[in-house]
Amino acid sequence: MSKQGQRRPAANRRNDRALPDRGARQLISHHSTEAVAKPPLEMHQTQFVVDSEQDDSFLPPPATEESFNLKPKNESIMFSAFDVDDLQEKDFADVGQDTSKSAEEIEKLLGEIRGVALFDGYDDDELLKVVEYMYNKPVRSGEVIIHCGDVGDAFYVVKQGRFRCQTVSKFSIDESENPEQILREYENEGYFGELSLINQRPRAATVTALTDGALWVLNALRYAWLKQRRAIFNAERFEQMIKSIPLFCSHLSPSLVNRLIDSIEIVNTEAGEVLCRQGEPGDAMFFVMTGEVEALIGNRQVKRIGRGQFFGERALVLSENRAATCRALDKCRLAKLSKESFGMIIPDEVVERMRRNIAEYDRFATSDDGTSLDDVTDEYPSTASVYMEYFCQELRR
Repeated sequence: MSKQGQRRPAANRRNDRALPDRGARQLISHHSTEAVAKPPLEMHQTQFVVDSEQDDSFLPPPATEESFNLKPKNESIMFSAFDVDDLQEKDFADVGQDTSKSAEEIEKLLGEIRGVALFDGYDDDELLKVVEYMYNKPVRSGEVIIHCGDVGDAFYVVKQGRFRCQTVSKFSIDESENPEQILREYENEGYFGELSLINQRPRAATVTALTDGALWVLNALRYAWLKQRRAIFNAERFEQMIKSIPLFCSHLSPSLVNRLIDSIEIVNTEAGEVLCRQGEPGDAMFFVMTGEVEALIGNRQVKRIGRGQFFGERALVLSENRAATCRALDKCRLAKLSKESFGMIIPDEVVERMRRNIAEYDRFATSDDGTSLDDVTDEYPSTASVYMEYFCQELRR
């Protein structure tokens, strides 16, 4: 990682953006069996344990009006901010566990987690790294895997056996008053436990083993570590790419580059996936990190956009509908910048430069002064030139 004195990429993220969100930057510290499950408060709020022998008049009003099960659990966890640089291998619960897998098991695991919201935006290489750290956990019939109301400490994929997921309609200190509802059952496939890791809320259901079996487990701390590593890697690659584009490296200060990094969303696409359609309103621009994208006017390809280039900005700069349809030619990794972030981050001088270049493209497309295409694309490797190339093709016919 960055040495002391070197600037590091910005590190506050929302959702699954290029850098970690608050949920990804969590340290899980295990507490004793005396710990009490806490109500689902926001992460920044102070949590209180009620002592019935003390006067509670000094306590703040409850964060939620719903009653909550205060029965002690076998294990609970607490989240606090951390830096992955401070972690050592001994800090992870998966150290020393059985992570060995056959090729068939790896393929099955990849198939199971590929559509899980927890790994939204991950490509196959990143998912393979997740699978690498999942460990095998044998379970016995009747064993409770997760308790409703506990804070989530792991994500599970069923390896073998039958499991029942059930919840209660209302929490009560007296468990006999908790009517249970079966949500679903798993048999030799499926996954559960991802929601608590996504939203940092207590478990919404209880999962119990109906037979002897086994689970693949991803520890929450390992997930946070992997997510932050992935985010920092993507941010560093994006920063390198931005610095290679003259228009941006010449007009963006380091702080604006960090804000730009902090606002992008990494998007992975499959070949043939349409990213924007001609005539539709523009809601984002895209930077190509890997792969190649084609621009189409009608059904004719008029531009191929590769690594280090960007597209979609014309609709944002001119507040007009999309000039072309853009479609992935192969698997691509893109950095997506929303229209809102574009307006807040990109300086006026850069937007004005984009506007002038677009006008130059349009002027060239309708003139016959011998201007070379390269004369207006060296600084601006964008698909704003789509119009110009399209008109040139028409003139040559």
